[in-house]
Amino acid sequence: MKTLLSLSLTTVLFAGALVVPATGQWSPDPSIEHESILDITTAGSNVFYSATNDLGPDVLRHSPDNGQTWQTHAASSRGAAVRLAFVNALVGYAISSDANAIERTTDGGQTWTKIFEVATEPSTIVDLGAWDASTAWISVVHVGDTPQEIRSTVHVTRNAGVDWRDAQFPVSAGYTVLSMNFLTKDNGVGVGYHVETSGLLTSMSYSTTDGGLSWDTTAISGGRYTPYVHAVDAHTVVVPDYDYVHRSTDGGHTWSMASYGIDSLVRMHTFKPLRGQYLAAWGLIGGARPYVVTSDDGGVTWTRHTTDIFLAQRSMSSFAASSTGKIFISTTDGHLYVRQATTSTDDVDDTAPTRSNTRLHLRGEADFRVTSSTDRTTPLVVDVFDLHGKHYAAYRITSEQHLSTLSWPAVAIVVTRESRP
Repeated sequence: MKTLLSLSLTTVLFAGALVVPATGQWSPDPSIEHESILDITTAGSNVFYSATNDLGPDVLRHSPDNGQTWQTHAASSRGAAVRLAFVNALVGYAISSDANAIERTTDGGQTWTKIFEVATEPSTIVDLGAWDASTAWISVVHVGDTPQEIRSTVHVTRNAGVDWRDAQFPVSAGYTVLSMNFLTKDNGVGVGYHVETSGLLTSMSYSTTDGGLSWDTTAISGGRYTPYVHAVDAHTVVVPDYDYVHRSTDGGHTWSMASYGIDSLVRMHTFKPLRGQYLAAWGLIGGARPYVVTSDDGGVTWTRHTTDIFLAQRSMSSFAASSTGKIFISTTDGHLYVRQATTSTDDVDDTAPTRSNTRLHLRGEADFRVTSSTDRTTPLVVDVFDLHGKHYAAYRITSEQHLSTLSWPAVAIVVTRESRP
């Protein structure tokens, strides 16, 4: 559990600097300039990304050939999507730029139709997934006046958004679902937090066997920082934490822990460019040299690597891997990097869609001030996000006082940006 130091908690959405495998060569795509990429996703050999543009309108780009050539479409009328989920070259879903609507395309992103919109504010759609052209699910966080009034709702469609069914949760107020991943069309696992009356946060997992219509709730013992869940196979999921991983082999009902062998792992991505290969990445925004740890046994044991591919200290904004082994990452300063993971496609596993788990767009750490904290703190921003026009940030606290009194060197506090004339 971890202590919440602010009564103005919204959604606990964290982002770390993403890194990629140390082996192989990375090269920037020279055709991508002046763009801030919000999300990248893949479907077979198709790569899609949404971006804002400093010199022009927001765009959606589509490559049908693993990044060799790109087609450009104008973003929908709601702006560049903050999250994409494509199931093939034509059909995809997107979270709108204001994070309160879902849109669907059937022509590869040339046109979009709104199929869902949150009915109340302040609320925000925090996660989106799609299994096929007809089946999609979303998680919505609804913010109350106090942290304990935060709640999540999950909505599922089986007919391409014509109808949505609300999930039934055994719990309501104080529980959030920040990330979901389905192992089959019916079996899924979500993770989030329970905000207790005292302000403490408990890591929670949620499991469903009916396509997301009903969920069971389980506390993740020892969980401290668990906003992302990743599917390994039809039964196994892993959840990254600061210096270890939580692993479940029964669809999220029971959990075990394994160590990475490194400290402060703040973001992990799992993908399958090769069978059985999983990736975990660690880094600080604008900070220290990143590490990569890989596992070839589904997250039981991990091997540590180092990488110096990003000497310019850039911050990553999104990550995706295609079924042919090509890996794409984007940076917040408008660069797209590409690497071929393997020269052979014999071992490629394209049975599971990749998930980038990108949250709301990172906007930088300038002009922020702490509004609720304690003395002798040195905050380091780890994520910045918008919620209906208000700006929030999550800070890691590195003070000597906190390090000596807590078993883990981080506390989340929410801050608001100073108004500027």
